[in-house]
Amino acid sequence: MLEQSDDILKLIDEFLVNEDESKEKLSKEFVVESMFNVWLDGYKVYQPTDYFLETLNEDDPDLEYNINSEFEFLFTTLEIFGLPKDYVNGKGHHTGWHKAAAGDDKKSKGKGKKKKAKMGGAAAKLAAKMGVQEEEKVRPTFFDLVPFQKALKKFLCCTPDVRSFVRCLFTEKSNLLRNVFKDKHGELSFKKVVDIHEFSNMLGDNGITVDGLLGESLGSMLICFGDIEVDKHWGDRPPP
Repeated sequence: MLEQSDDILKLIDEFLVNEDESKEKLSKEFVVESMFNVWLDGYKVYQPTDYFLETLNEDDPDLEYNINSEFEFLFTTLEIFGLPKDYVNGKGHHTGWHKAAAGDDKKSKGKGKKKKAKMGGAAAKLAAKMGVQEEEKVRPTFFDLVPFQKALKKFLCCTPDVRSFVRCLFTEKSNLLRNVFKDKHGELSFKKVVDIHEFSNMLGDNGITVDGLLGESLGSMLICFGDIEVDKHWGDRPPP
């Protein structure tokens, strides 16, 4: 997929700028068969061989292996970079459609269009009886490529050169980096709660600039490639 990433993003952009084509073509079946499966064609995730299954203890804490299919591996990886879980089945689609609809209404008003009077009381009952319904905004039903596009861009940002740059930056600025993990008394503390997805902002507050798409992707990159352990839980911290 990395070799065809430019073509993939270009195709997604074409659908995003042409809503009529998206409504017509972007069903789950079309996207999976004609896009995702095509992009994964030729990619192979090698499963554990009999050697692992027969000679090694399954309870060995040092044993790691991948049992995902190529399709599953793609989406579990992109979930680290913000893709909603169960995205293929519609989770996380069109999350901002209310705001988009409200924005369209404002644009329409700005163009001098007359505001339709809202039916009420006897008029609404008569209209309902005659089969006339008021126009209302409804949630789009076509497959939403925006979450996939955002997660893919963040993943593609984390190239080997970028990861090498971050390692060198952290080594060079190690003293400043430690400041992120100091408590209010200026002491390093294992009790200090750090949100990995706000890590770039904390670095900035301590004199290490990591901005742009890399800043947005840094936390996900550390989870995916940094071999760090992250616990998902609530912690006390000042509000943003």
